Amino acid sequence: MNRQVKNGQALQLTNSRTEHEIIGIGHRPALRAGVTNSSAPFPRTCFENNMAFPRLTRCELELMDVLWQKGEATVQEVCDELTRPLAYTTVMTTLGLLHSKKKVLKRVKRGRAHVYQPIISRDEVSRAVLTDLRDVLFADQLPMLVLGLLEDGKFSQADVQALKAAIRKVEAEGES
Repeated sequence: MNRQVKNGQALQLTNSRTEHEIIGIGHRPALRAGVTNSSAPFPRTCFENNMAFPRLTRCELELMDVLWQKGEATVQEVCDELTRPLAYTTVMTTLGLLHSKKKVLKRVKRGRAHVYQPIISRDEVSRAVLTDLRDVLFADQLPMLVLGLLEDGKFSQADVQALKAAIRKVEAEGES
């Protein structure tokens, strides 16, 4: 990576990324024309104005899913519960990053092992991801987002009743 100074800020030019590639998923700020601001004080979040959750990758969400189900787990316990095989060291490194960089896990030493516990709930993350989808991908077109989610889903009667109740609640709040 090359460093340049522009408008008093240190910038890094990437060698391995295309000029217009955006890699904002994760802990790096988004690139614009191959340039990243190396002095960014905070990780890129799902939506900086409302929530302070960093974006989680699919792999990180898989690990978080195990922790949300179990409440707490060691690296080996997470490995054992995963639906796809991941190397122990990959899981260990990713859990360490979720703890130290993204601050979404609590880590407690028990004997020789670290036990990881989620700090944020599944509901908080799902709301952040859905809001990000709505704001970024669907440009505030809520009906298009909801209809897209409903099109491919297979729903039980309980699911349909819960959706109807949610719509009635929104309608009642709109009339107030």
